[in-house]
Amino acid sequence: MTKNSYAAQAAPGALGEGLARAVARLRARWDAFRRARAVDRRARETVEALMALDNRQLRDIGLCRSEILSAVYGPERDRRIDIRLD
Repeated sequence: MTKNSYAAQAAPGALGEGLARAVARLRARWDAFRRARAVDRRARETVEALMALDNRQLRDIGLCRSEILSAVYGPERDRRIDIRLD
């Protein structure tokens, strides 16, 4: 009596299906990573563009220099980790 591996005991298509699911999950993670990087890149470019403006131009669009990060990334409370234990 010989020992067979799980792959040998499984149905012939099961290994291929499992591999296809693993590849699909990997691709989904890669796509999510790329989308997140693109969002981060656009935010950084926006901050750089706003920082390049002078104070008068910023005032014309309703911002002051200290509000640029909040205008791009949202309120500060959205960017920090909330570790309340209540």
